[in-house]
Amino acid sequence: MLLAYDEEVGVGWTWQLLDGAPGKAPPGGTVTGPNPTDRGKLGTKRSILTDERGVPFALVVAEANRHDSKLLEATLEKRVLLPPLVSQHLCLDKGYDFQFCHEVARAYLYVPHIRPIGEEPRRMERNRKRRPRRWAVERTISWLNRSRRVLVRWEKKAENYRAMAELACAWITLRALPSFWAAWPLDLKRADPVRRGMPKSSKTPAIPPGGAHPSLPPAGALLRRGM
Repeated sequence: MLLAYDEEVGVGWTWQLLDGAPGKAPPGGTVTGPNPTDRGKLGTKRSILTDERGVPFALVVAEANRHDSKLLEATLEKRVLLPPLVSQHLCLDKGYDFQFCHEVARAYLYVPHIRPIGEEPRRMERNRKRRPRRWAVERTISWLNRSRRVLVRWEKKAENYRAMAELACAWITLRALPSFWAAWPLDLKRADPVRRGMPKSSKTPAIPPGGAHPSLPPAGALLRRGM
């Protein structure tokens, strides 16, 4: 899926974004821990690396009480695609403002951009219209939370939950492909949040006679299935 995205749109290697988000895990199981943001109830955390448009290509599942900074190296190690020889910038929030995080980012050939604690509120105060560059990864986390199987973990085994989260990431990547939307009605294209947030591409394949994309079922069939 990522290879198709790289071919049609192009992975935004220059700026990459990384962040973590905890979630609930009521049944418990492997790789769970007390969630400090949910009164110590059992939970799990997802650490996600995306390109500059918010398409994910690295995912790590850990205990909810693991600090984001401790998952930086593991997330970078899980990259599905390796970047070409280009300048890479890694945007992180103040939760990664530690010396060892700078060292890990440089070890993986990134230029780290980590806002020191207290700096970002001052910059936002000077320019109200300014938006942090890492908003795309936070938007991707919001998209993942729309999947009920990802928002609340009901799987006892961590590998089963990781598979569901990776499936949700693949669905986000699929919806970022221009060829995926070639045969869909215009009103559905406008309504999809992923489609609105992705750039247009000149590599979109031509629609065959009859208006149906060869690799997709009719849109009505997908709607009847609840997709």
